[in-house]
Amino acid sequence: MFGLQVVMDSGLPVTPAAAITRNLLRAADFFPFLYASGLLTMLLRRDFKRLGDLAAGTLVVYADTVALHGQLPEAGATAPARPLAAREQAAVVAWAGRANRLTPARLDELAQLARSVTPGQGGDATGKLLGVAQWLVGNRNGSRP
Repeated sequence: MFGLQVVMDSGLPVTPAAAITRNLLRAADFFPFLYASGLLTMLLRRDFKRLGDLAAGTLVVYADTVALHGQLPEAGATAPARPLAAREQAAVVAWAGRANRLTPARLDELAQLARSVTPGQGGDATGKLLGVAQWLVGNRNGSRP
């Protein structure tokens, strides 16, 4: 309801044992003396963890979806010159998603590094790589997925 989620201190999903430990100590927070000690513990710690989170090794975080990249700039879809590994595909799409935040000179400099991905050797490296990015996300023949 508030967009909060409990995870382990490492960021992994909470384990059943940690959830049980955390929730048992949550009940202890409602007792008057333990409530004061729990509040004192929170105030003395830099990370403001409650007793249950300390004992279970858990952390409460916001669970909002994060958009790492923006919309891809418009470009005609172009198949890559060679088959790309998953990491290469992700790198091309991430580069295109950052196109609006990079200067044109930096965008072109990075596109030049990926010349082996784009078909043909001459012409606009940025435009060709944007076309490959469109093709990779499925925007082929002017259609959107």
